[in-house]
Amino acid sequence: MNSKTKPTKPLAQILPLNVAAALNVDFGGQTNVEIAGKFGLSVGQLARMTGLIGEIYNKKIPVGQIDFELASRLGLAKDKVAKLALEICGKRLMIVNTVWFDGAVGKKIKELGGVADDYNEFIAEYVENVISEKAEETATQRIEQEEEKITLKKAIKKKIEEDPIMLKDPLAEKQSLKKVFGTNVVHVLSSGDYRLKIELNIRLITLLLNDEPEQVFHKELLTALYNNHEVLTSKRILLKDEKVEPTISNWLKDYVGSVGQDETGSAIQKAQYFTSSPNIRALLKEEKELVDGLFKFYIALQNFYSNVRKMDMEDIYIFPFTPKEQESLLKEISELESEEEEEIASVEGEKAEVGTINIMELYQDKPDDRQKIDEEKQKIVQNTRKEYDKIADAMEPFLLNRKKHSILACLELLVETGALDNMLGQDERYQGFLSGYFKRNNLQAEDEKFKKDPYQAKYVQAFLRFVFLERLGLAPEEGARIAANYSNIFRNKGAIRYSQLAYLDLSDNKFKWSEL
Repeated sequence: MNSKTKPTKPLAQILPLNVAAALNVDFGGQTNVEIAGKFGLSVGQLARMTGLIGEIYNKKIPVGQIDFELASRLGLAKDKVAKLALEICGKRLMIVNTVWFDGAVGKKIKELGGVADDYNEFIAEYVENVISEKAEETATQRIEQEEEKITLKKAIKKKIEEDPIMLKDPLAEKQSLKKVFGTNVVHVLSSGDYRLKIELNIRLITLLLNDEPEQVFHKELLTALYNNHEVLTSKRILLKDEKVEPTISNWLKDYVGSVGQDETGSAIQKAQYFTSSPNIRALLKEEKELVDGLFKFYIALQNFYSNVRKMDMEDIYIFPFTPKEQESLLKEISELESEEEEEIASVEGEKAEVGTINIMELYQDKPDDRQKIDEEKQKIVQNTRKEYDKIADAMEPFLLNRKKHSILACLELLVETGALDNMLGQDERYQGFLSGYFKRNNLQAEDEKFKKDPYQAKYVQAFLRFVFLERLGLAPEEGARIAANYSNIFRNKGAIRYSQLAYLDLSDNKFKWSEL
């Protein structure tokens, strides 16, 4: 070989669908675990055995070398290697002996002293599992591939047409999104709110397109995501033979380390990882979906600029949509389209009688209230310099004496400075206020949970309910209107977890408290 010539990496096979199904079916992964248990293999040996099976399926390693490779990779005694090789050939490779390996598996079984027909009953069970799982996957793929493209394209196009994004402060938007990528990804992935994801996707794509050619913002987002220490799943995971916290960062390191940086976007490699990884097998179904969502998110972000060059913009998104969210979105769009003509006629009739409803006006305070709140805010800013502990000190007597405009001014400042949750989490006075609210409403169990984890969105919402409904005596809808405005401020600041405290129900144009 010429000394300047680098060895080429073997190209992975593009597996036929039936062969890929045999490799990646959950039943195959479970069989790997059972084989490992039978032969007393460690977790590391199981991982190396699983990797070898994948390489044999991809024809990087010939079937005939399986015993040699097992001895080399697992460090087992010769007699144990032969029995293990026979078990793998019979239970993991024999299913595609003819269609993929041209009979090589049957020959190897005979060479190892076994009888291929002894595995017929097991192979029949294997085939049933492949068929069953493939049917389920097909239904899911129909949602993820066909409906996803149609639905998301319609939704995003509709969103752009009806509410085009105007980035008044791109630098602030970038800072907010970097904070989301570094600290609030779990909430977004698991929110179930496709409207929020559409909004975030449009804002993010707009910023990334304006970031060319330097792509600095893109690199910053990837770094923030890769270093995100939010806990994603419940059990510790194995990373390089060490048990670590199941954070976003550690899950990404495990995935990238397992499939290789250049293969993260490969559907085959990803499917093999989900089949073979002991970390994945330990998860509940909901957690698997969450991890899958994280990987889709990471891959879409990583490949954004290459996707822009080869795809329609309406087909590009970064925050992934779950099948359930897609179903909800598809249903909503279908209903809207079927009723569109009737709604147009109805709306036109209403316009003639009462004029068009201005949605933004519904959010606004009464002019007199707004003026008084702004005046109080100026005084409070002068006295506190927006230091949250001083704002908390100022608000306490206002709260005790039910000074409406002063209270609302303090709350707005706390929301705008991102300090409302810190006040609830750290200030004993306000913790006492909320504990009293819980007790008066027979929510003692909630009080105990609040003391253990005060930074949840439902506790910020509960505090606002206490202030608006109990102390100030506002109507529930009016309290929800103010909370919906706070939600918008939180969203613009990147504090996504507090962005759904309340909302405007467009079906009746009334503000309502969210169910948290």
